[in-house]
Amino acid sequence: MAGKRKVKKGEMVACSRSKTYLPDEVIIFQILSRFSVNSLRGIMRRVCNTWADAIRTPHFARTHLQHAKPGLFIQDRDNPGGARFFQFKDNGDVEITHLNPNQPYRGLILCSCQGLSVFSRPEKRHWSSLELKYHTWDKLLYVANPVMMDVVVEVPNCITSPNYYNTYGISSLPNNGGFKLVCCQFDPHSVQSDFYILKLGGDQYSWRKIGSAFGCLVASNWHQMHIIPIGQYIYWLPHGSVPGRPCGQGMMIDIASESVSVISFDKTTGLKLNHPSSFCGFGTIDNHVALVQHSHAAALHVSISKDIYLRNWELYHKFDYQNPEFGPSLLVACIDEEVILHHPLTRFRRYNMKTREVRPLEELEEGYYFKYQMCTHTNTLVSPCIF
Repeated sequence: MAGKRKVKKGEMVACSRSKTYLPDEVIIFQILSRFSVNSLRGIMRRVCNTWADAIRTPHFARTHLQHAKPGLFIQDRDNPGGARFFQFKDNGDVEITHLNPNQPYRGLILCSCQGLSVFSRPEKRHWSSLELKYHTWDKLLYVANPVMMDVVVEVPNCITSPNYYNTYGISSLPNNGGFKLVCCQFDPHSVQSDFYILKLGGDQYSWRKIGSAFGCLVASNWHQMHIIPIGQYIYWLPHGSVPGRPCGQGMMIDIASESVSVISFDKTTGLKLNHPSSFCGFGTIDNHVALVQHSHAAALHVSISKDIYLRNWELYHKFDYQNPEFGPSLLVACIDEEVILHHPLTRFRRYNMKTREVRPLEELEEGYYFKYQMCTHTNTLVSPCIF
């Protein structure tokens, strides 16, 4: 036919007028939602304004969150602005992202959930390692996405006093209802903790008391606990930082009903606890609470609970090791398949439950745990103004 170009079989022809060869917008949306945050930031700057506008929407941020994997946010206490994000791959490799070196953070990270983090700026004076981490006397808290740093929300600190230790947790409400902050205010003299709650975006950011709890002879102090957000719940769970300290009890805060529940760990819960000196601490696996402990038979035991009150436990993984440097250690984090430990006399080590490999975490200095402020974190596009 006149005017028609003959196309050889197998030859591809690009046509700017036809959309036949372009992927559907929904497909593009799903493909982009699987990109890393760093790649998406490059796309927003260089590729296409239409794609950039789509990436900035709350709907895209929620979709991207479903595919994002957690990692470890690390700050040097002497240089809070030099933050790094460690993401552990399924094959055991670690990917390190240096976060916004030109935008200093408002202090040290306290907690994180779905990529939204809370920072506090301690007074500049000589503190012990415990005071530096848990005394939050600054008048303000700062809530931001530490990767994007596009919006920084200032929130009034809970009651500030040199007599208290304040720790904070943040978690998201069901059905994209936003975020709530919880403050655990611990009085070391009365061994009492008061819990306060605040909703981001609420009127005047006012704190409200929702309950109290008392420590016991076998319980860790609340301020020395792992703070773990899972769904609408925030757990304060014992930290195995003191040799010989038993597991004791923990707390669960339901931010939807704004209730406080005490969780006791004993034989009736189905949790088989070894000797107190073998207890390492708690973390998360597949959005469930996980417990890590050693046995005297040179084995690492990882258990998980699928019950929100942590009443039923099952063995998830067991690893027999021969290296004495991998013996009873402090649990830094348990993030899905990666268990990160610190031995007081040696170095940071990480064990991948999928590959069953033990590797040194060479990116951190040996033998200096309190040099760093560390928090489980997810690298996402979530912003304080999204929900």
